Amino acid sequence: MLPPELQKPAPRDASLAENLLSRNRSTVRSLYIGSIAIIPLFAAIFVLKFGTDDIVAGILIGAGIGALVALMAFATQVNVKRSIRLFCEGNATLGIIQSIKAPADRRGNTYAYMTIEFKNDLGQTVSGQALSMTNIKEIDLKAGDSVPVLYLKDSKVFGIYSPGLGMTSGHIKKIV
Repeated sequence: MLPPELQKPAPRDASLAENLLSRNRSTVRSLYIGSIAIIPLFAAIFVLKFGTDDIVAGILIGAGIGALVALMAFATQVNVKRSIRLFCEGNATLGIIQSIKAPADRRGNTYAYMTIEFKNDLGQTVSGQALSMTNIKEIDLKAGDSVPVLYLKDSKVFGIYSPGLGMTSGHIKKIV
């Protein structure tokens, strides 16, 4: 069943997407905060480990790692903007998860690779893949599950929504 926010046809008001995108926005906020907090953390680690002579090295390494984290936050923010466009302008339908692969590391962090199949407004079967960076505990989907899908008629981009993963965008691979 489609969430209430998606039952209204497009165009939809972006303010209605708040519930669907809250998880994505909190991830962006956490990444930006982490990119700043890591600099003094590395400076402190270098002072404790090597003494006060190496504080500059700690700051520089922390700034480099912080820049990479900020880049990840920016990429996630671009993905959120794409999801907002899909929410506002996209057609909503239900799709089926064909497969999901989520190899986790020791802490449970994973990339969830999903293959989704849905029918567009012309009745064609559309197949695509979506990727979500998450924790294995937050994956609330399995193969065969029904999932809300948003897609644009003239685009290769689509989005799926689940409470555990938030809004996740994907790319259409084939239309039959």
